[in-house]
Amino acid sequence: MFHLLFSFFLFFEHHTLERRATRVEAGEALLEIGRLLLECFADLREMLGPLGDDALEIGALVGERDLSLRQLFFQFRPFFGQRESLRVGYLDRDDAFGLLVEPDSDFDLDFEEALLEEIYRLTYGQPYLLQRIAWELVEAWNDRFEKSREVIPRTLRLPELEPLLDADFYAAAGYYFEGLWERNVTADERRLMTVLARREEPWAPDEIAAQVPAGIDLAATLEQLRGHYVLLTDPDGRIRFAAQLLRRWVAREKDSAAGLRG
Repeated sequence: MFHLLFSFFLFFEHHTLERRATRVEAGEALLEIGRLLLECFADLREMLGPLGDDALEIGALVGERDLSLRQLFFQFRPFFGQRESLRVGYLDRDDAFGLLVEPDSDFDLDFEEALLEEIYRLTYGQPYLLQRIAWELVEAWNDRFEKSREVIPRTLRLPELEPLLDADFYAAAGYYFEGLWERNVTADERRLMTVLARREEPWAPDEIAAQVPAGIDLAATLEQLRGHYVLLTDPDGRIRFAAQLLRRWVAREKDSAAGLRG
């Protein structure tokens, strides 16, 4: 299931996010995903169980008819009226490693263990950031392969990662970062995030209390940020960003001195 979803995510990201797609382009990408679903009937039926036939019927209609997204919403809304939403959080370490090492049965590159560990430390298994880093690494390897006249190693290594995490990377991933910043968190959460983005090391609760902007309900705001998978509390009670890439982006792009006390 994760492999199928990850493949669709890679396809959709390539056709929409990377080129700042218009609504028409995004719609075309969704229609193409509908066509891809037609090739996965057997696997999807098994995965979806009793819901499989309804879902596959919708996929077939999407693939065969030129429907606008608005039409799709109104035509198929009754199919989903009684369905429960499923919240998908961050991937755990084993699932993340599995997708990186084998996103597809034909994938022929390896990751050294140290690189896998660093990718997970930077992303905490956030699906978009995970695939974004993987895409950057594979694209860089492809570039080296095309330019090299000699055989190059097929194992991706830790020193290859950090040079890719430059301004271009954060600009390309801005869709995710800005979306979280503008739509997923409140103003108080943003103010607290700018405080905690000042350093990579975890913060003790009393350190945060000494730096928190005036007027913020610290306990409630921390709980909200944990609920959004933005922050984690370590076993020793110290608090840190779950995904270090998000912390780095906040430190790079947002004024961490704004609204602070002292």
